[in-house]
Amino acid sequence: MKEMEMLGDFFKASSQDARIGPTHICLYVSLLQFWKESGYQSPIRIKRSEIMGLSRIAGPATYHRVLRDLVEQGYIKYEARYDRKGSKVVLY
Repeated sequence: MKEMEMLGDFFKASSQDARIGPTHICLYVSLLQFWKESGYQSPIRIKRSEIMGLSRIAGPATYHRVLRDLVEQGYIKYEARYDRKGSKVVLY
């Protein structure tokens, strides 16, 4: 149930943050799902195409903008990687 606690904390914080919209929420929930599937290891490794598909984000520009927003607003830490292992993400 770790993901439920994280989700609850995210909703509590984001409900008071006017900068967070539906796309941010979809991306964060998708990242939580990957975290769960990775056995709650941190950081998680993600691939853009997989996260975009799960979060239903159609455009790479939107994906990168929302990801950058989540980093700048302190919800996640993101380290871009350009290898087959995928980028690293830590959820806060």
